[in-house]
Amino acid sequence: MCGLGAEEVEVTLVIINDETEAEMAKLLIANEEDEYYWIGARYYDKDKLYWLDGTIIITNDTTDTFYTNFTTEGIRTPNHDCVAMSSKGTWIYDDCSTLRLSICESLGIFA
Repeated sequence: MCGLGAEEVEVTLVIINDETEAEMAKLLIANEEDEYYWIGARYYDKDKLYWLDGTIIITNDTTDTFYTNFTTEGIRTPNHDCVAMSSKGTWIYDDCSTLRLSICESLGIFA
């Protein structure tokens, strides 16, 4: 999860809408040792991947998709409903209970 300690600033997991935003997020974690970081994408329905703001990213009902960068290992399996991004910029599905660091943003500013 995201937070800035005692500061009263609304912070959330990052939403990546395009390649430029993906590159910005990647720069934040480029020198970090952890391999994957949570981003703000999750399955709430069995066939729809959403950003935390409610935007649908992927749906099995249509071929329309928004920006994604899943690896070939990014095949979704049962209980892997959340999305993590690697320091190389690729995404995977993972169990939401997996302990990971997060990439966060506040009012569209990466934190």
